[in-house]
Amino acid sequence: MIEEGTAHFLVGFEWLETLRRLSYVHSKGTIVVNDCRLDPITVSSGQSDYPERDAIVTELKKAAKKVHVIPGLQTALDIGNARTLNIVVMGALSKCLEPSQSLWEGIVQKRVPKKLVDLNLEAFRKGRGLIR
Repeated sequence: MIEEGTAHFLVGFEWLETLRRLSYVHSKGTIVVNDCRLDPITVSSGQSDYPERDAIVTELKKAAKKVHVIPGLQTALDIGNARTLNIVVMGALSKCLEPSQSLWEGIVQKRVPKKLVDLNLEAFRKGRGLIR
């Protein structure tokens, strides 16, 4: 288990998920967050309110040196398969790390079923393109 305040990278697939784990990221760290809202039962039942997107982004920017908000799910949907979301996000994260793009792509080629390699490589490359 990682100690609070020590993570160099925090990856979130949803706004509140990211906000809940914010205490783990180091102040000089990087956050990659998918621009996605999923209402928990407390919000959908009216027991609590979902924070405004801008307020969440403000909190993320206070907590980490770099914050990248990516349209991960929309990118996965645009290439035709929502299940590639994790590969899109991995592509975005890879842009923040040192290993070469070819190393990451080699891992995708080895780890996904052959019939899905091209789709996942496209998702990975689109994800990399989301980080400037």
